[in-house]
Amino acid sequence: MPVETKFDPKDMKFRHLGPSGLKVSVLSLGGWLTYGGTVKGNPVKECMEAAWNHGINFFDTAEVYSNGECEIEMGKGSEGVELAS
Repeated sequence: MPVETKFDPKDMKFRHLGPSGLKVSVLSLGGWLTYGGTVKGNPVKECMEAAWNHGINFFDTAEVYSNGECEIEMGKGSEGVELAS
């Protein structure tokens, strides 16, 4: 069952992502030094939901962050959450 969230850009500024037509927030939530390494489980989900609920729609992860664990944790953190506007 999806967790109900509310995308509210508040005063967030957005930029176009190249010629794709996508608009991404000027701030992002990245997991390079935290997710999958020192932070796992529910705190990851809570951070992602808080970022989304405050206008961030740009989440940064890569397969090399914590040897792939960041992608796994952020994937789990987004399960059941409607992260689309």
